[in-house]
This record gives sequence, C-alpha cells and structure tokens, in this order.
Amino acid sequence: MKNKIGIIVIIIGLLHTLLGIVKFSDIFAEMILEGFFDSGMGAERGWAVWFTVTGIVFVLLGLAIKQIEHQKMTIPKVLGWGLLFMALCGGLMIPVSGFWALLLPAGLIISPK
Repeated sequence: MKNKIGIIVIIIGLLHTLLGIVKFSDIFAEMILEGFFDSGMGAERGWAVWFTVTGIVFVLLGLAIKQIEHQKMTIPKVLGWGLLFMALCGGLMIPVSGFWALLLPAGLIISPK
C-alpha cells in the first residue's frame, strides 16, 4: 500500500474535481455563457472555482508523489504532516466533508516503513 500513495491522492483529487463539476454545473454553465474571462467574481462562483481547482491541485500532487514512488525515493514526512493538519483542521471545521479522506495518504506517508 505504501507505493500506492500517489494513486490514492490522484483518486481523491479526481473525485473532488468531478464532484465540483457536477455540484456547480449550473454556475459553470452561467460563467461560460457570460464569457469565461473575469467570470469568477462573487462568493458563489469563487467557491465553485476554488472547490474544483482544489481537486486539480490534488491530482497534480498525486502525480508528483507517484513520480517520487516510481523513483524509489522517500516521500517527505512534512508532506504527510501537512496533509494530516489539513485533514484534522478541515474535518473539524466541516465535519461532513471529504477532508477525512486525507487521513489515509497522510498516515501512509508518516508511518515508518
């Protein structure tokens, strides 16, 4: 399981991105119809963009972790601690959320071999 951390983070990111696209499809449709440039203003649109882009960032992070794993390098523990901090803080602020999913990759990164 230790060498699958990148895939786990990619899956979390893909699910987050897909959820954002589905959940905010009406908002994204409005933004596209009005013209994409400068269309993300306002709390609701900003929330839609940030929610969806966060998923993309996790996909990119997962790809980087996958590359580290492929090269048989050690994933920096600070990354695991950062994910743990995000999971706990975000999960406590928004208990019914996907923040808790970050506990799995955080634990796998932090745990000794």
